[in-house]
Amino acid sequence: MNDILVIGGGIGGLAAALGTSNIGRKVAVLERAPEFGEIGAGFN
Repeated sequence: MNDILVIGGGIGGLAAALGTSNIGRKVAVLERAPEFGEIGAGFN
């Protein structure tokens, strides 16, 4: 059983999962898309 469940594998969800796992909690990330990939969005 995971301690934390993150819904959404975008940049925010993955950052939250990484940060949470770095403090020793088990994390599961749920994403509806069949694979991760670029969608053309970005930061300037």
